[in-house]
Amino acid sequence: MKKQIINPEEGETQWAGHETAFSRGVVVHTPAYKRVFITGIVSEADGLEAQTRDILTQIKNELSNIDGGMDDIVRVRVYMNRPEMDEETLEVVHNVRNEFFSQEHLPASTLIEIEDLVREKYKIEIDADAVIPKDDNWEVENLSGVGY
Repeated sequence: MKKQIINPEEGETQWAGHETAFSRGVVVHTPAYKRVFITGIVSEADGLEAQTRDILTQIKNELSNIDGGMDDIVRVRVYMNRPEMDEETLEVVHNVRNEFFSQEHLPASTLIEIEDLVREKYKIEIDADAVIPKDDNWEVENLSGVGY
């Protein structure tokens, strides 16, 4: 089995004067698919809507670099600052997400409300897991009505 490390871009290898101990992501190759783990991404853009759009664009670009796309994402985790969390804020985030995720390929999603992200300017952080089939084909079955 092969594992590829997606390295931070040049200039991002140090944080707070120390070498970073993480990568932008990891790709695990199997005979049938690639499993992709994308590190939590933040944005310097102004405002929650712009940050969300920028982060999802970065994720989309990371996936396109390894022959994947947003339909290959199977799970996202969204981290938001506690003071930002309300119904209106969630609507903003979901409206942007709807620009990137098709209804047929909606990922499993977890929203985690936290006290603060690493820098005050950051309003949201998103990480993603993807599975990219070697044959580029998904057979999607909707299990609506199935309870937990």
